[in-house]
Amino acid sequence: MMGAFDFVGTIGSGWLSDRFDNRWLLFWYYGLRGLSLLYLPFTGFTLYGLSLSRCSMASTGSRPCHRR
Repeated sequence: MMGAFDFVGTIGSGWLSDRFDNRWLLFWYYGLRGLSLLYLPFTGFTLYGLSLSRCSMASTGSRPCHRR
């Protein structure tokens, strides 16, 4: 499921970046991503809520932070 959202999000982001200013796209991507993360505590950390936040990251082509 993550792979499907990542694939569709990456292709869609490429298509949108050819047509719109990348700064506005990033504004919307990270704004919606932030809203989904703010919504997460209200889901009770259920599987649905965690899936929603992970899919919002995948649909924008973002990767979770795995810094060392």
